[in-house]
Amino acid sequence: MTWRTPCTDGRLPADHWTSKYPEERYEALLACRRCPILEDCRKDAQTAEHRDGVWAGEDYTTTNRHKLPLAPVDCANPRCGRTVLQPSSGRLRTFCNDTCRKMAARERAA
Repeated sequence: MTWRTPCTDGRLPADHWTSKYPEERYEALLACRRCPILEDCRKDAQTAEHRDGVWAGEDYTTTNRHKLPLAPVDCANPRCGRTVLQPSSGRLRTFCNDTCRKMAARERAA
């Protein structure tokens, strides 16, 4: 059986896995989570001394401000569908912007 992993098959540019842009790393993260050798990669990621970027379906890149990996969540506004990238701990954002927050509040009040 021959197969290629998402990080080597060329569908995404190789620099997406360690990009400084969270949106590019998120694309890599989604591809990574469908990998056929995800569990083997996870074992390697846990034993690696230096992790940076996307490994085994997780983003180990730290932000300059929080020094924590970024965690993607969907905007809480059901009509939006955008992804909110935020630190994986601490104060979490639920809406992508104030407009979505206000629209969701109006719909709840109606």
